[in-house]
Amino acid sequence: MRYGLIFRGIKNCTSSRRGMSVLVFDRDAKRRHKVLSASAAGASEFDYLRDEVAERVIDRLEDVNRNFKRALDLGCGRAHVGIAANKLLQRDKVHSLLQVDQAAPIIDAAKRRCEEEGVLQAAFDVVDEERIPFQNEEFDLVVSSLALHWVNDLPGSMVQINNILRPDGLFVGAMFGGDTLSELRISMQLAEEEIWSGLSNHVSPFVRLRDAGSVLGRGGVVLTTIDTEDIQVQFSDIFSLMRHLKGMGENNALMKRRTYFGNRAFTRANEIYKEKFGSEDGGIIATFQIIYMLGWKYSDSQPRPLKRGSATASFKNLEGMSEVVDSKR
Repeated sequence: MRYGLIFRGIKNCTSSRRGMSVLVFDRDAKRRHKVLSASAAGASEFDYLRDEVAERVIDRLEDVNRNFKRALDLGCGRAHVGIAANKLLQRDKVHSLLQVDQAAPIIDAAKRRCEEEGVLQAAFDVVDEERIPFQNEEFDLVVSSLALHWVNDLPGSMVQINNILRPDGLFVGAMFGGDTLSELRISMQLAEEEIWSGLSNHVSPFVRLRDAGSVLGRGGVVLTTIDTEDIQVQFSDIFSLMRHLKGMGENNALMKRRTYFGNRAFTRANEIYKEKFGSEDGGIIATFQIIYMLGWKYSDSQPRPLKRGSATASFKNLEGMSEVVDSKR
């Protein structure tokens, strides 16, 4: 791959800490960003990260021993999941896929890309991830890849996702995690403090790994599995990185964001970035932390832990068994 993605180790983890929802994102600005990036003439140059993550989401779905009659791709962008899932559609593991996003130009771009890639069993609609309009229990499967990190009320969206799933339906998702673009965040903060004698947020906050489990739990999802991996991408400098973030539609969309940073501050941020996070060939490394989530809608048919005190054997019995084994040696 052109941009040299480097995959770090995968961590399995759970979280019981209660997450918090804060209204921090300008959804209108984010819609404009996504429309511009999806419909731009050179949009395909910036598909690499979303395509890679979508492939890994579908890899996790392939491990599930279940066929799905009706699936939803929530926040489809340029059909990244649809293209990755084409192999599942062709062998009927997924019978039909509805791809939705928050603006018609994004959907038009997804349609064109599906036609180019030969994805035939897909439908499309305009839907906002914060206001999901479908009927309860309409889907067997909901997939969302790198779309939910711009939602203001993430637990609320998870409740809506859980509502539209049928009992024992599956949610599979991927989001940018809290360590995403940590190098950029540090470099810009240090430069801003040095040049402007102040600090403001230039990189949007993302869900922390420790809170991902509680977000799913608050949404009513059960039997959850969460894992994470770091994807590192090399760029020539901070200006190239910013161009790619804009091309991906990942511009800053905070409600309270500084509108002016200045060439002098950007130049200093680039110097700091290369000093602290430079690559051997003089470029820079940008880390994208990806949190993968899998969970089910509750069903009476699902396995549940036995009630406390229902065991018919005790760990104390193991001591006696050990003594018997030792006496027969």
